[in-house]
Amino acid sequence: MNMTECFKIQILENDAIFDISKGNVLLQLNAGRKPVIHEPKSILADPFLFVNDDTLYLFYEDKKMYKPGVISMICTKNLENWSKPVVVLQENFHLSYPWVFKYDRHIYMLPETSEAHSVRLYETENNKLSEFKYVMTLMENDDKDLLVDFSDTSIYIKDGIFYLMTTINENGVNQLELYLSDSLKGPYRKHPCSPISVSNKYGRNAGCMFELGGRLFRTAQDCEGRYGDDVNIFEVQKISMEEYDEQLYKENILAQKSFFYIEGGHHFNFVNFLGKNIIATDAKEYKLLLPQKLMHKLGFY
Repeated sequence: MNMTECFKIQILENDAIFDISKGNVLLQLNAGRKPVIHEPKSILADPFLFVNDDTLYLFYEDKKMYKPGVISMICTKNLENWSKPVVVLQENFHLSYPWVFKYDRHIYMLPETSEAHSVRLYETENNKLSEFKYVMTLMENDDKDLLVDFSDTSIYIKDGIFYLMTTINENGVNQLELYLSDSLKGPYRKHPCSPISVSNKYGRNAGCMFELGGRLFRTAQDCEGRYGDDVNIFEVQKISMEEYDEQLYKENILAQKSFFYIEGGHHFNFVNFLGKNIIATDAKEYKLLLPQKLMHKLGFY
């Protein structure tokens, strides 16, 4: 049967950062639960956590079956009570991977805008982080023949240099490119070590880079067998204007650790909030959704 690939989100409190099986579940967001008369959400994915003052924000891809993805947000002050979802960014093309970060007292979002063949920077409109506006296009691609370009983009800032990582897919292979600039708003030039990975197993980010215990880590989604089957962790040994080196730290941190991840997943994000390690992941699942597909054919949505 023709199954629909769906994604759902799980938020964990976890002392053992890379052992998902030991996590305490704080929140789950599941797709596909609307009544048949409403177009269901098939994807809730790419969860990014962001701490600002006394609030933890969760930004994520929010996609209905037959419409482009938008970026939604919920937040909490105590890890128990979460706000209702609000759409914070919507375009006439698909959005996902909403990496949010603070720089120079401004709060920005760098979502995936691959469908627009560009890397686009947005900035929050208010202190509730409930609306973002377009600032500028950091990079653009005129080669529309690429299967995927500028996917899952994020930036790591070190010593005043902005290291931008993004993936293109050429001839069916993920290629992780590294660019750098001395300004957030560019221009960006290709790093001498780019591409840093040409591989469907490691060549696409599964979240932004993060520091833990004085060490720097990169997450990579495993797309070798199927899209988004698992997450692998690399430790970055060197990153400078001339050098980049990373070593595989741990493989397959999601799949089959619990029933929630039985089909795998493709995202991992980590922050510290209220003195606790909070982890955001997503997980893949397959659903028939036959009544919903019938309603779509009949023109209800």
